[in-house]
Amino acid sequence: MQVVLDAIADGLLQGKCVELRNFGVFEVLVRKPRVGRNPNNPEEPVEIPKRAVVKFKPGKHLKNGLKKLDIEKL
Repeated sequence: MQVVLDAIADGLLQGKCVELRNFGVFEVLVRKPRVGRNPNNPEEPVEIPKRAVVKFKPGKHLKNGLKKLDIEKL
């Protein structure tokens, strides 16, 4: 199992899109720099730099399974 996770991480670190059939797709996106607010000091703006994030998009099979999930039992 760890070998699979390492392979996914290696692909993402190379900037590649990693697709697992019937499960979903992992991809690297770059977030734009923006100005945020510190809740403890809202008067002073905080610069949030550009950064890379991982996005997951579930596949059709996973989405359908989640729709059938009984959320009352969770």
